[in-house]
Amino acid sequence: MDYEEKYKLEKCNEKGMMKYKLINKKYGKGGRHGERVYNIMNCGPTICASSGGPCAKTGLYDFDGKIRTLSIDETLKMFGFDSTYKYETLVNKKKMLFYLGNSIVVNVVEQIVKDL
Repeated sequence: MDYEEKYKLEKCNEKGMMKYKLINKKYGKGGRHGERVYNIMNCGPTICASSGGPCAKTGLYDFDGKIRTLSIDETLKMFGFDSTYKYETLVNKKKMLFYLGNSIVVNVVEQIVKDL
């Protein structure tokens, strides 16, 4: 994602999930879900079916200085799918992220049910 023309990075508290916020250079505003850069070593945020910003569905992640969105495979792993899961019928990234954003994390629900 090429954000540098329109946005600047603002550093966030090191202890939180977010490393940076994208701040719009023209308007001085930012920090919505799709304008946040997360640390890959912490928990991931919600995958949103719809929200604002240049990377609205997944947010952005800092991978050793390279800021980018998650791939479909990386997002599926966050939802508990293993690397052998096949999704040939839905290869459009936006649609896949929309459906994931409207779903639940199955292994979390399984654990909650076990704890009941």
